[in-house]
Amino acid sequence: MEATPPSTFPPAPSSSPPPCRRPSCRARARPSPSPRSTPAPSSQITHDTVFTVTLTGDPSTGSGQALTRTLTHAVAFGEAATATFSPQPVYPAGTACGEPCRTIAIPYTLTNTGQLPTLFTTTVTIQPTIHPTNQQTIKLTTYLPVSATTNGTLFFDLPLGTYTLTYATPFETGSASFHVLPLGSVGLSAVAGPCTNGVISVTATVTNTGFQPGGPRPGAPAVVAGEDAVIGPAVIGGLGLQVVPCAEPRRLS
Repeated sequence: MEATPPSTFPPAPSSSPPPCRRPSCRARARPSPSPRSTPAPSSQITHDTVFTVTLTGDPSTGSGQALTRTLTHAVAFGEAATATFSPQPVYPAGTACGEPCRTIAIPYTLTNTGQLPTLFTTTVTIQPTIHPTNQQTIKLTTYLPVSATTNGTLFFDLPLGTYTLTYATPFETGSASFHVLPLGSVGLSAVAGPCTNGVISVTATVTNTGFQPGGPRPGAPAVVAGEDAVIGPAVIGGLGLQVVPCAEPRRLS
């Protein structure tokens, strides 16, 4: 007679050890570490930049050493622009402001030299030397396609004085100086030497502080001997020497 096979089979032995139910075993149990990530902060750049990122994590082996990896990534800055402001060195003063002043015109040029279209703001400041707090500021917002150029002119009402123009864009800064001078104005200084042999030598210096070049008046008497060269604006010229008679000091008896 053939034996009838049993309807059920004994369970196959398990390949994993039975769970540990001792208290000491439960105390040693550690949960599996879950992956964690921290979002990187956003960054803004104004030039070509290399970013460096360091990744660290818990060890997945029994070596006990933390895992570290460093990554670098170069980012080319696609926006760039140049600015040029061209004030004249000297402006003549007028009366357009109700006093000696001048409405000056300063041309400028902005050019996109980058690889992307750009929208940026240029801040222009005019600052006097004598009263620096009395400054004027203009902001220009400009959109330029790639390789595009725009031109314009800025106007300022300025009294007599010396000024500094400064400009700033997200890409560069610069400055230039200029003067607003009266049409005709001169300054004179003189230094007298000691009385020697009955004469005193006086050295005189004249400064043209005006806008127009100046020189000796035709037919004027040569009171002071000196050069007849034309003196340009804000240029100092020497007028030489003038001899003045004097008396030598005498000891009273």
